[in-house]
Formats: sequence, structure tokens, C-alpha cells
Amino acid sequence: MIATTSSGRRFAALARYLLHGRSGEETERVAWTAGRNLGLDDPELAAAIMQATANANPQVEVPVYHLTINFDPADAVTPEQMQAVADRVLADLGLTEHQALTVAHRDRAHPHVHIMVNRVHPDTGIAWDRWKDRPRIERTLRELERELGLREVAGRLYQMDGKGPPERAPLTNGERRQAERTGDPAFPDRVRAHLPELRAAQSWDELEATLARYGLRLERKGQGLVITDGRQHVKASRVARDLSLRRLEQRFGIPYPEREPSAQARETLSPAVEQVTKALDEHERVAALKGDRTHADQELAAARERLQRLNGAIERVRRASERFDAALARVYRDPPAARARFTRSGVEIGEERAAAVLGSEPEQFGALKTADRRRALGLGVARDDRPARLAAPSAAVRARELAEASSALGLAAREQGEHADTRQGATGKETDRSAEAARGEAETLVRRAAERLRQLQQQLKHAPSLGLLERSIGRAVDRLMPREIAQLRRVLTAPRAAIAFKAREVVKDIVLGREEDEE
Repeated sequence: MIATTSSGRRFAALARYLLHGRSGEETERVAWTAGRNLGLDDPELAAAIMQATANANPQVEVPVYHLTINFDPADAVTPEQMQAVADRVLADLGLTEHQALTVAHRDRAHPHVHIMVNRVHPDTGIAWDRWKDRPRIERTLRELERELGLREVAGRLYQMDGKGPPERAPLTNGERRQAERTGDPAFPDRVRAHLPELRAAQSWDELEATLARYGLRLERKGQGLVITDGRQHVKASRVARDLSLRRLEQRFGIPYPEREPSAQARETLSPAVEQVTKALDEHERVAALKGDRTHADQELAAARERLQRLNGAIERVRRASERFDAALARVYRDPPAARARFTRSGVEIGEERAAAVLGSEPEQFGALKTADRRRALGLGVARDDRPARLAAPSAAVRARELAEASSALGLAAREQGEHADTRQGATGKETDRSAEAARGEAETLVRRAAERLRQLQQQLKHAPSLGLLERSIGRAVDRLMPREIAQLRRVLTAPRAAIAFKAREVVKDIVLGREEDEE
């Protein structure tokens, strides 16, 4: 089983997607639904109830937790088993008492369920923290795979005894965002789930047959191989290094079938045909550069967006911290000491309970500020702490604001792969260190993406345009003799032949157009 998770702000938006898909027109995708702590199983009504519950705690900006569990196509799981898996995962995450709705879809070849969960507890109003949720989910899934006899997956973050972590290349930002939007595993992860069987293949035919069982196939692209389902593709070497073209040819002892040279391909090319093939090589190189530039541009935009969100979250924590300090200064004689005690208490009893104590019993965290007030008839001076007690509830509000800001910062930091604690329970210095580490990583990614884009733009600046290359190819093909045309057809792959002969037709159209203008 493979799980994906994401967070959101509005339950209604997720419910619409679960019911009608991204297009809004997928009316037959839902197989069944099951509610927990809701009293109903209708997605739209569940979303309304969850939103009303979440609105009771306005400090929680992202109350939606979206969890998807994907089963292997070969796993013949029943709805009861799928619900049992969902319930077990929720229990191990500590979400048994939270409102949740499970929706099973039938729009994919593999069984899968989506779980819409309200992070805000319906009774306490406290928001569940998804800190390190992925390792806990993977541990539960690995245990359930063995208990239920389902296909065992090599988890990234948790492995059972005797299982090693899978080889994997990092997902691209586009793959990661698509997985979060749809709830389906990214395509590279879907292919990696079958890695043991792919590695067991002893010939090209066995490898192709294994892929075909899961609706996949192998294709030659450039100097390597890709695995595709007809819509998406991933380099075979990204799935695992030992699936690269060179390593597979070494394993099977023969070249890839489409790569094995035929008698015709080994013939000596005429100079004119060789000129066409070289021009096509350059066309492929420039087209690949343009594709890489587009991808690099998207990567840079995504990296800048993450950095901007992270900077905004850091600034929000800074402002909330300043307001909290100012509020404590109106309550305590020694505000820094009071804040240190409050922080320790938040770790011990929870942030919400600590804030409640701050508002009702502020003396628990230090000596209160007092004002001198003369007693009746001028007989001495009394120490009055009523202004401090009146200011304590406001300080409690500021504490909750800081906790929510710190939680949002933690989510932003984890997007950068940081796993340090950025919750309110951490000390100020610890929070600053982890946030700064995440910001440093984000800035590094922006610099790398910008440099990558600059290099590609520089290469394209000195490369011929695709249009110019296509006209050159078209003119070269148009000058070929019939026997050279036949030779060209023998040595070109179908995609390269399509480019060459389409370019020739375009050149002919241009020439004919000029002749008509001259008449």
C-alpha cells in the first residue's frame, strides 16, 4: 500500500473533488462512503459539519487533512478490509475521535480510498498536529500488509525487519504537487511499487510481460529507456539505477530489441542522408533543451513560491512573538522568565491548556505586576495586581496566536524537507534554528534553480531555432534521390521520420506559396 497526504483550508473544495473529480464532471467515480464521528456518510454534508466544527477554533487556518491509501491492483480487497485499514491508520495517528469521511473510488485500475479528516477535535477544539505523520502511516501500512496478506511495499520512511528502503530519486515538484492534488501516488512511485518483479525478469520479454500486467510498457527515448502507461512516463534509470538501458543490456546479455542494428542500419549512409541524420540529432538536442528550460522555469517559480511562503510564515511568527512578549510585559514583573515557564508548561500539559491557565491563573508563571494604591484614610500603600490579572486573558489570546503561527511555520518548513521541531513546544532559539535552516535550504534551491535556468538559456541562446532546423531538414530531405529516401526511411525511427518528412512538406508549401505570389 502507498499513502499520500496533504492539508487544506476548506472542506467543501475537497468534498467536490471527491465527488466529481478535478473536471467536476466525473459523476460515476464514487464506489462507497463511510463516515466516522459524523452520523452520516454524505460528503457534502460531512464537509459542512466539519467546517462548522473547525470554525469554532479560528486560530486553525488549515483544518483539512487529506489522506489517500492506494492498494496494489493485484490486491483483491473488500470494502470492509479497506475500511479496517483506514480506521487502523486513523487510530495510530491519534485521530479516532476526530470527524472523518472515507470515500472509495472506482476510477483507477487499483483500489484506493480517500479520507477527509477534521484536524480540529469536535469536543476540545484542539487541532491535531500532523508532525511526522508519514513515518507513522508507513509503519501501520507495513504491519497491515503482513497481517492481511497484501502486497508488501518497501517504505521510504519505515521498513519492517528484513526490508530495506527502496532506491528512489526525489520526485519533481510537479510530480509531488500532482500527487497532493489528486491523492494518487506519483507515477514514479507507482512504478517503483513493482520493482521486485521488474528486477526478477530474466529477459526483455519477461520484463515487457511484467510491465504489461500493470498497464505499463517500455519505450526507447533518446539514449535510454522510459516506462510509460501511455499518458505519463518516467526514465527507467530513475525508477532504479539497475533498470538503466546499459545495466539491463548487461543483465540480459543482448541489446535492447529496438537498438540491435539491422543489416540495413549497418549500411554506409550517403553524405546527403548523413547530413539529414545529423540535423535531426541537433533538432532532438535543441528540443530537449527547450523542454528542460520549461521545466527549469517551473522549478524556479515553485522554489520562489515556497521561499515566499516560508518567509511569510517566519515573519508571522516574529510578529506574533513580539505581541506575546508585549502582552506578558503587561502581566509580569519578569516577562522573559514568565515566557520560559509558559513554554515548559506547554510542552508538559499542551499548548491549549497552558494558554487557558495563563488566562485564568497567571500567577502560575511568575510574579504579577502590581501598582501602588493608597489604603483608605491614607494608612499605608497596597500592592494592586488587578490590572495584571485583567491583562492576562489578552496574553492567553496572543499565546494561541503564536502557537498557530508556529504550527504554520512548521508545515512550511517541512515542505523543505526539514524535520526539526518548529512547534510552540520548542524553545524560541530551537524554532529560530529550524526555521532558518529551512529558509537556508529554500534559498539554496532558488539559487540552484536560477543557475540551472541561466545555463539552459545560455545554451539555447547559442543554439539554432527549431524552426530554422526544420526548414534545413526539409530542404535536405527534398534534395534526396529516391534511393536515398529509401535509405533514410530504413535508418530513422518513426518519430524522427515524422519530423523529417513533415519538414519537407512544410518547405514544399513555402515554395509553392512563393510561386503563387510571383504569378
